Amino acid sequence: MNNSKKDCAGNPSVSIVVPVYKTERYLCQCINSLLHQTLENIEIILVNDGSPDNCPKICDTYAEQDKRIKVIHQQNAGYGKACNSGIALARGEYTGIIESDDYVELDMFERLYTLAKYHDLDVIRSHYCYYNSLANTHERVDLSPIPLNVIFSPLENHSVFYQAPAIWAMIYKTSMIKRENIKFLESSGASFQDTSFAFKIYASAKRFMLVENTFVHYRIDNENSSVNSNDKIFCVCYEYAEIEHFAKEKKIYDTMMHSIPKMKFACYIWNYRRLAAKNAFSFLKVFAKEMRKHIREKSITKNFYSKKEYLKIHMIAFSYLLYHAKQKISWKL
Repeated sequence: MNNSKKDCAGNPSVSIVVPVYKTERYLCQCINSLLHQTLENIEIILVNDGSPDNCPKICDTYAEQDKRIKVIHQQNAGYGKACNSGIALARGEYTGIIESDDYVELDMFERLYTLAKYHDLDVIRSHYCYYNSLANTHERVDLSPIPLNVIFSPLENHSVFYQAPAIWAMIYKTSMIKRENIKFLESSGASFQDTSFAFKIYASAKRFMLVENTFVHYRIDNENSSVNSNDKIFCVCYEYAEIEHFAKEKKIYDTMMHSIPKMKFACYIWNYRRLAAKNAFSFLKVFAKEMRKHIREKSITKNFYSKKEYLKIHMIAFSYLLYHAKQKISWKL
């Protein structure tokens, strides 16, 4: 464990928020990758969300060794509350969020901060890879068609909205987060809370850039990950309700009225396919209802979808029983 770093004078360049829950197997690897960043002027905010394992003790031990680490201990309230607690404490010019079962390249925050500062960016995003520690594989995720090394407003180029949220592959101007009052949903025990947060970030950013570097190793073999749970089948629906509320509140719904259903369709299809069969049908009924709503408001049009996607949307909306029956047959094959 590194104990040579000293508390940096003034406000940090980057605050790194780490929500922590039941990741004792991976937490040290995560924290070590942050402590050894080439950008030393950082603060690391570890938010122990009532973790029942050794994570609280690990957090406190690291905080004793390095003054840049701050620890928040709170009762278990979920990922959204943990992230909000950390962001509220952030003093950095930029803020990043890293999940406690992942790890990052040692030059991540120096490279991102230097570019963000030079170009006065609201948000800068990097690539990332799926990391399977059992197989020792690192699969880079393709983020095309987002243009590389180009500064643009996401509200003018919607390509960023169609990517996986990957909120941990970015840093955000802290003043933007606080000025726009951007927060995570705090539904207890909810999942997918990065979905609406990423939308709010993109919708608020005037200057965004994607760089080609791959910095984050996103672990996919953590058996405790909420993405592997079938229990919270409607959490993604709450996220999209929040997205629509935010878009209307900020008076950008007309700008996003075609993109939001397109994002929702892709996300809901993914969620439907990952669910156990007994839960998938319940979710599909809600899926169908929401697609019918968008069809009625004319926010789903042919020019935004492939022919196959457009037909699938209408089949789900108006013949979801038949659609589910066909899927059940394919599941058995």
